[in-house]
Amino acid sequence: MSSDEDVISTTHVVAPSTAPSSSLPPSGRKYRSHVWNHFVELPGPEKKAKCNYCGKLIKFKAETTAMGNHLVRCSKHPDKVASKRQKTSPTTQPTEEE
Repeated sequence: MSSDEDVISTTHVVAPSTAPSSSLPPSGRKYRSHVWNHFVELPGPEKKAKCNYCGKLIKFKAETTAMGNHLVRCSKHPDKVASKRQKTSPTTQPTEEE
């Protein structure tokens, strides 16, 4: 090589490997539903998830429907608390026909 040539150094960037099994939930599967942002799966033979807001345990099988339904009813869910509307009576009174 001549002194005029630049030496190009190459570095290998190693992409992170797939998540190790220790970072997977106890069931060994990745979570795909948005409801898992609000629950933590508990280890054990029964499939149960704990609500991050009220701590209630919800049983689930292969679906997350029960957890989604719980979020709708959970009184401590921050989105639900912020979106509660105060019920008001109508401003116009119905007229009586004679």
